[in-house]
Amino acid sequence: RIAPTRLDLLRKLSAYGFSKKLSMQIANRLGSVDDFELALQGSRDLLASQLPVVEDNLLDYGGIVALVGPTGVGKTTTIAKLAARFRLKHGPRQVALVTTDTYRIGAHDQLATYGRILDVPVRVAANGEELKSILSSFFDKRLVLIDTAGMGPRDLRLAEQFKVLRQDDIPIK
Repeated sequence: RIAPTRLDLLRKLSAYGFSKKLSMQIANRLGSVDDFELALQGSRDLLASQLPVVEDNLLDYGGIVALVGPTGVGKTTTIAKLAARFRLKHGPRQVALVTTDTYRIGAHDQLATYGRILDVPVRVAANGEELKSILSSFFDKRLVLIDTAGMGPRDLRLAEQFKVLRQDDIPIK
C-alpha cells in the first residue's frame, strides 16, 4: 500500500528474469514514481545505460564472430541482418554463415533460408572439429557469423558450447 509501483516493478522485473538483487536496486530507485508505465520505462532506460557498448568495425573489416545468448533473444535474426548489411557493402562472396545449434529442431533450416535469400553459404558444425574444418574452408571469407544454440546461464550445455567455440588457432570473437 505504501509503494504499489515499487511492488509492481519488482514483480515485472522478476517475471523478466532479472535477479532479485538487481530488481531490488531498480525498484528502490524508481519505486517512488506514481505512474507504473513511467517507472517501467525508467527501469529500461536505467538498464540500457548500464550495458557496455563496444565500438566495433565488424561491418567494415569482418572477422569470425559467434553470437551467444539465451533462447529467443534474436541471435539468428541478428546474424541475418549483419550478413545482409555486410553483403550489401562487400558482396555475397565475402560472407558465410555457420550454426552450432544442433539442439533445436529446424534451427539449421531457419539459417539456411536466410543463406538462400542472401546467396551466401551456410554450414552446420556439430562439434569443435567440424567447426574448425568449416572455418578453415571459409578462409577466403571476410565475415563468418556463427549462430549458437540458445542457452541460459545455468544450462549445463553452455560450457560445452563455449568449449566448441574456443579454437586455439582461430580467433573467434
